[in-house]
Amino acid sequence: MTAKVGIATCVVLDGACSSAIVNGHYDVVKIFLDERLVQAEADVHGNISSGLEVAAGKGNLKMLQLLEEYGFGSGDRPGKAIDGAIRGGRYDVVKHLLGGLTKKYSSCSYDEALKAAACRSDLKMFELLKEYEYRLSSDSKKHALMHAMDYGRQNVVKLLLDGGIAEADIQSVVDDSLRFSARRGDLKMFEFLVEYGFRATGTGQAYALREAIRNGHCNVVKYLVGGGLDEADLVSEANGGLFCGTQSRTQDV
Repeated sequence: MTAKVGIATCVVLDGACSSAIVNGHYDVVKIFLDERLVQAEADVHGNISSGLEVAAGKGNLKMLQLLEEYGFGSGDRPGKAIDGAIRGGRYDVVKHLLGGLTKKYSSCSYDEALKAAACRSDLKMFELLKEYEYRLSSDSKKHALMHAMDYGRQNVVKLLLDGGIAEADIQSVVDDSLRFSARRGDLKMFEFLVEYGFRATGTGQAYALREAIRNGHCNVVKYLVGGGLDEADLVSEANGGLFCGTQSRTQDV
């Protein structure tokens, strides 16, 4: 019975300390650590580690450094802390964590976090990862490129195109994502990709035309119609776009 009570007490204390970590209460956390109410080797339920990961996502570098002083590092799960920091755009935390990584973890995949960075046009985050010799996997680059294009983030698109993605992967993303550019009327994205030798082909071009017509973007429609679209596709997508679009948007088209 005593052993069970002891385990339960540890779980409660770990949970309380984790809550203090998450909410940034340094003085409370320090009491837990100074009094050895929680210990790194006893964090079997991962409560403290989970709190550390949340602190990383919030950009609370001071809390991470406090925990590290008492032996609570990101341990065998550094990827989760870095993932949260990348996702939240916490440069100082990412830099701190990457600086202490071994090569064992430097190739971890942060695909989901990098999608978020691409969506918000966070070029600085990609450059920081490159500075620490973190090499994006082919899939990471492809997914980040797709999200950067979907959100019209030209600076991130340029960085990724210059970073050696397989040509077939780029073309696949271009065909899939340019319909979102067409939907926004983002002619600059079409022209920008042509500078790198990429344009929507076949079905991708047809879908882009439909979205441009549907949303009344005459500039993109004109560009695509003059781009060698097959006549049958042109008629089909024009009819589809005009049918689905509202009168106010498609009247000029």
